Amino acid sequence: MTRSLADEVVGDFSHRVGHDGKGTRKGESAQSYHLIQSFSPDDNVTPEEAHEIGKELLREFLGGEYEYVIATHVDKGHIHNHIIFNATSLTNLHKFRSRPYVTANQIMQISNQLCAEHGLSQMQLGRDGVTEPKYSRSKRSQLIQRLDFALDRVTTRDEFEEAAGELGITIDTRGKHLTYALAGQERAARDTNLSGISAGKAAATQAVGRFTPEGLAARFAENEMARQDLMAAIKKAYQYADSQEDLIAALQQAGIKTVQYGLTIGYEIPGVKRRIKDDLLPPNYRLKSFSEDWRNPSHFGHDDFSDSPITEKFDEQIDAVSKRTEVAINLNEEQVAFAEKNGVLVKVLVGTEKQSLFIQKKDLEGQGRRVTVNINSGHNYTLRRTDAGTEYTVKGETVIRSLQLQQGIKPQWVSLDPQLIRVGAKGVSISLAPNGGTVFLPAAEVRYNRSTLRYEAAIGDDWHYYSKGATREQSVTMNGKELVSAMDVAEPTLDRTLAQAQRIGYAVNTRQEFKRLSGVMTRLQENSITGAPQIQEQIAKLELHRDGAVKQLEGLIQKINEYNTAVKAINAANKYKDLVSDIQAADRPYARKLGFSHSKELREFQRAKYLVKAQGLNPDMDKSKMAATIDELSALRKALENRIESINSELVEWRTTQKVVQEARQPEERERPRNNDREHERWGCDITPSK
Repeated sequence: MTRSLADEVVGDFSHRVGHDGKGTRKGESAQSYHLIQSFSPDDNVTPEEAHEIGKELLREFLGGEYEYVIATHVDKGHIHNHIIFNATSLTNLHKFRSRPYVTANQIMQISNQLCAEHGLSQMQLGRDGVTEPKYSRSKRSQLIQRLDFALDRVTTRDEFEEAAGELGITIDTRGKHLTYALAGQERAARDTNLSGISAGKAAATQAVGRFTPEGLAARFAENEMARQDLMAAIKKAYQYADSQEDLIAALQQAGIKTVQYGLTIGYEIPGVKRRIKDDLLPPNYRLKSFSEDWRNPSHFGHDDFSDSPITEKFDEQIDAVSKRTEVAINLNEEQVAFAEKNGVLVKVLVGTEKQSLFIQKKDLEGQGRRVTVNINSGHNYTLRRTDAGTEYTVKGETVIRSLQLQQGIKPQWVSLDPQLIRVGAKGVSISLAPNGGTVFLPAAEVRYNRSTLRYEAAIGDDWHYYSKGATREQSVTMNGKELVSAMDVAEPTLDRTLAQAQRIGYAVNTRQEFKRLSGVMTRLQENSITGAPQIQEQIAKLELHRDGAVKQLEGLIQKINEYNTAVKAINAANKYKDLVSDIQAADRPYARKLGFSHSKELREFQRAKYLVKAQGLNPDMDKSKMAATIDELSALRKALENRIESINSELVEWRTTQKVVQEARQPEERERPRNNDREHERWGCDITPSK
């Protein structure tokens, strides 16, 4: 009944859901959800208690929005609840959103916490179960991760298919598109969908996804070219190297930068957008193969360097990522509410709110209430508000910070170089140029030090920070120590004169002037501008865009006026449409008589038809369709007017930026040596101020 009511009030959207591949619409089966909550026979739980725990579970999980039925069964060796809840909300008639793995894990976390509070055993996470944290991502994301891992290490189609097969991926080449599936995946994924483009869009725009045959071929060619270039460069550099440092330095001179992130070594090659993995090279060309074997003429000839299976490399990378974001926290007795054989219930203070979190035995070291918990910053954890009895999910990073702050482990305040940061209303972005990405720190973790005239950030050694790079491979999670080290070696990207003006400005100018300088620096950094000519180029580009938009708007206004005239004509034509039909249906004498008596109306009808046709429109178009067309054009007009207003506003900002830069350079220009300073010119010294 609730579902039927929702279809009447909200609408039936089941036709948009698609099929499950077996002829059944997914939407037709999603009327309810069924789960079973089982209790250990060793706990001697009573049916009444089990039933009450089931009600508490549904009360927290569904929040009173979905109808449900609980049946507590005693017909097996263990007591268990069968729970069925409606997929349609009783309060707002919206459908329940079930997320693979995440929803099941959330239900299990609530159930475990309730059982812990009742002194009962909890469900254990199994490696083959859907709630295993390592496999808590969707099949699609796992599939893409494995395909990318294989693509980084092959140069031919055969090598790719072999590597994919070893990673548990089945590739079907029989249809129009390649399809990929992981073991246990009911429905294979199409190549275009995995690449983020639809088949229609690909055909219309010639877009090529990286997992389509065309995308694979391009990637194989790029990998092969990069491998040959790298092999030649490494072989040449090896002749003069006595250590890895020498080899890396020689490659740097050849324009090839070596980068290590986690267990992976990558190379940044001129002309290649992505980093090339060390594993793409033959084993005897990889950095670890050299070790102490330097200047050996036969090094590249012998092939006794073994290569690990790709599955082993993949598992190592996954484990390394997990360990990289995992923090061990020694809990004190005050932080442990109670301990039992399957885990501990931990007190967590988030802000001023008291929470509780159940940690399972597999994530613990030690016994009783003196234990060490391993928290992964990227995993989801379910916290329960002690006073309200409600629960919610947070990232492990929140748990790590909260537990450490409870123990008095506070972050250090680190001074931020003005040339590396962009200041906004929500926080500060730190640029770790040239290839380190950008780290965002929220305003709550940033302060301004008036004595040093610098921003400072609260950075914890074990806290984690996400560095967003230009590509997926350049994005990485780092801890506080690594962030501080990255800031130490980052290259400033802002004009040094403006950075100095910002520092001086806060002390001697008004707050408004300082805000203006900060905005200028942010604008320059966001657009990678380092000199005055680039600012003028930006202004010219905006003026060109504005003039084009103005011209487009003028043409649009003219068209809207013409269409409005056409609407009036259509109204006039419709007014006399029935009369014209009667005249056409009448016999000739009577038609002639009607035409004579209604000659004025017929002339207006013919004139209206001519006006509509002159506009290039369908003479039979009704006024509702024409009105809809005018509404669309009016919306476009509004968008163009907003665009022109935005461009004009941006032009004002860039002209202000140009003025600020000129003013900031004036003191430096006065100090510049004159052309008659021949002594500097004779020795070839660079006397041009830094830009």
